[in-house]
Amino acid sequence: MKVLLIHNYYRSRLIGGEDVAFKRELIALRRRLGRENVIEYTVSSDQLNSTYLISNILFSFRHFFHILKEVRNNKIEIIHCHNYFPLLSFSIFLAARIAGAKTILTLHNFRLWCPSGYLYRSGKICHDCVKFRWKLPFPGIRYKCYHNSFFRSIILAMSILIYRQHFRFVDFFITLTPFQSNFLISNKLLPASKIRLKPNFYAPTKVGPIEYTREFDLIFIGKLETQKGVEELVNVFKSQLYNKKLLMIGNGPLLAEIQAKKTENITLLDSVDPSQIPTYIARSLYLIQPSLWYETFGLTIIEAMSIGVPVLGYPIGTRLDLIENGKNGFFLNREDLGTSILQCLNVGEKEYNELQENSKSFAERFKEERVIEKQINLYAEIVK
Repeated sequence: MKVLLIHNYYRSRLIGGEDVAFKRELIALRRRLGRENVIEYTVSSDQLNSTYLISNILFSFRHFFHILKEVRNNKIEIIHCHNYFPLLSFSIFLAARIAGAKTILTLHNFRLWCPSGYLYRSGKICHDCVKFRWKLPFPGIRYKCYHNSFFRSIILAMSILIYRQHFRFVDFFITLTPFQSNFLISNKLLPASKIRLKPNFYAPTKVGPIEYTREFDLIFIGKLETQKGVEELVNVFKSQLYNKKLLMIGNGPLLAEIQAKKTENITLLDSVDPSQIPTYIARSLYLIQPSLWYETFGLTIIEAMSIGVPVLGYPIGTRLDLIENGKNGFFLNREDLGTSILQCLNVGEKEYNELQENSKSFAERFKEERVIEKQINLYAEIVK
C-alpha cells in the first residue's frame, strides 16, 4: 500500500498543532509501512503573497499537475491531506481522483464552512456561515472574518463555495473527536457515511517521575490569539491570582500585547525547543486550555495527561471529549475564572494524585501505536 501525505504548512514562525500532527504522522507511518511507501508532498505559507494567493486559492493548476504526476509515477493508492489551504486548493483531490487514487482529508479546523476556520467571532461562538451550507457564506464577508480584510474575505468565501462543489472528490473526511463528528452530522455539513473518527496521538517522552510540588501553578501552550482566551487568562493572573505563577509558551498576533501586560508572576517564552515541552509541562501543576472556540482536538491536553499533569478548560467543544471533570482535570467557569482556578489549585494531595493517575490512564488510548494501527486499518478499508 502506497500513501501520499500532503500538507500546507503555516508560516514557520507560527507552528501550530496541525503541523506537529502531520510531522508525527509522517514519521510513524514511515516506521510502520516503510519510507518508500509513504511519500511526502508539502508546501509552506512562507511563500505566500497576495498575487500567489489569488492565483492558487480557487484552483491551483500548478499543484494539480504535480499531484497528478506524483500519483501516476509512484502508483499511489491513497492521498491523505492534512491541510490544503491556502496554496494547494481542492485541485489536489481532483488530480488524485483522475489518477486513480483514493482521497482522505483530515479536518483540523472548520474552514470549509467558516472563513476564519474557528466558528468564532466578536468574542463568542458563531454559526452564521454554517447556515449557508451550499451558498456563498455572506456573513464571513460582511464581518471581514479572514484577516479583517473585506477583499481577502471575498476571495476566501468564493473558494469555500468552489471547494464544496468538489466534496465528491474526497472519499472520506477524518474527524479527531466525537464532538467534531456530531457537529458536522447534526448540522448536515457532511454525511455520516463519509466521516471516519481518528484522533491525533502524542509522542513518547523521556520525562521522569512527576513530583507534586511544581515551579508553576498553570502552564499555557499555544498560539497567542484572541480565540485562545489568553487575554482573559493574563488579566485574571494580574488582578486575582497575583500570588500564583503562570507559564505561557507560544507566539502569535498578541505577543507584543501579552509581553506588555505580563507581571512578575507571569513567565512568557515565545520560542521553545519542542523536545523540551514535556519538561516545562512537568514543572506545572496543571495545563490550562482556555480556548474560546470549539477546537478540533487538543494535542497539548493529551501530552500533559500522558505525563500525569491534569488539565483545566471550559466545558465546550472537544474538551467535553477529553476532560472528565473531577477525574483527569476540571471544567472552569468563565464568568468567575479566578475563583474557579483557585478551587482547582486548592485540591488535596490525595485528590491530586488521583487526577494524575487518571490522566495517565486516559492518555493511554492516544498512544502512537494504537492510533497508527487504527489509521493503517482505515487505509486498508478505503483501498478495498
